[in-house]
Amino acid sequence: MAPCPWSNLEPATSRFCEDALCGIVREPANTWSNIGFVVAGFMIAWRARGEAQSRLIRRFGLVCVFLGVGSAIFHATGTWVGGMLDSAGMQATAAFMLAANLRRLRPAAPLRVAERVAERNDARAFWLLAAGGVAAMSLFEELSRALYALEMTLAGVLELVVVRRAHLQRAHRWLALSWATFLPAYAFWWLDLHRIACNPSAHVMNGHAAWHLLMAASLFFVHRFHAELAGAGPGFRSPRRGTRDGSASLARARYRA
Repeated sequence: MAPCPWSNLEPATSRFCEDALCGIVREPANTWSNIGFVVAGFMIAWRARGEAQSRLIRRFGLVCVFLGVGSAIFHATGTWVGGMLDSAGMQATAAFMLAANLRRLRPAAPLRVAERVAERNDARAFWLLAAGGVAAMSLFEELSRALYALEMTLAGVLELVVVRRAHLQRAHRWLALSWATFLPAYAFWWLDLHRIACNPSAHVMNGHAAWHLLMAASLFFVHRFHAELAGAGPGFRSPRRGTRDGSASLARARYRA
């Protein structure tokens, strides 16, 4: 009998509910559901074309596409290499969320250098966080889920701090939508991981596939949240109605992020 595809490569250490098939795509539902991340990434890139955003915010679409491709390779092959690509995509996502929120909390630089300094700080924060996360997950695989959970929790806390500083109701709405899709996504992920309400032969839709689709929607909403704050520079606090400094639109014109 011929060996199954990918069987000559080191297997991944993580497994979810869906049974692995002997084929090019070992977990069909878990693989093809990653189309959600790719679609979200292209939607983000399309909407970012005509908006004033930082390079970090504009390129989040690429991060989502990379996450989707890496996760698809992992579930299709069930290999350690695929698992590392999946981990790299997860860490890039967490690095974006942390770096984007940290930008809002830094003191504003002088206007003539604000954009250049902010872009440099964004790139440094993103790559340090992403590379450090991938290194930690590769060295301590058994702690990888705990590390990712810690990063996402910290990102969520920073989002709440940021949203208190920026009195922009539309940004609040996008943040609420991101949590409204993330929480059920996490529930599906947890139930699938622990094989609760688990059907291993479900190769069209299952809990982990639902996690992919809902998480893709959540990441799209996260991008819209930061896009709404694109006019807010570091340390930004929107002027309230009736203040002498002017409107939020004036603040956006002065502080491009």
